[in-house]
Amino acid sequence: MLFHTQETDLAGRLTRALTEPGFEIEVLHGELARLSDEELGTLLPEAYRVHLSAPEKPRRVAHAIEQAARDRRPRYTPDACRRWFEVLVERSEECGWVDLTRGVQALEQCTGPLPDVSAQVGTLVETLLAKDRRRA
Repeated sequence: MLFHTQETDLAGRLTRALTEPGFEIEVLHGELARLSDEELGTLLPEAYRVHLSAPEKPRRVAHAIEQAARDRRPRYTPDACRRWFEVLVERSEECGWVDLTRGVQALEQCTGPLPDVSAQVGTLVETLLAKDRRRA
């Protein structure tokens, strides 16, 4: 069921579509150009959190956000940077692999003081080291 809303905040509606089961919106690629670089940076960790096993609508929204980010230079609040590392830890625990690129990019484009992500980085490094030990 498509949920129609009077909510005018595009970033807020996109966040809800990514995080709230049953909240669905249709997103046109052109609409995403209205997002600021910081709004896009806030949405990206939530988009990355959407699994391939998720319903089609949230996957479409996540894909549209990821596509929009390829054409732009997102900026990340300290909270968005922290959430990137949380998502990376979740994914590493689920999949057993680690890609620090997105987290490092978020830190490079952070709009405020860098958040303390040392615990998450430690977990990611432990995952990498354990993977290398298994290969050996």
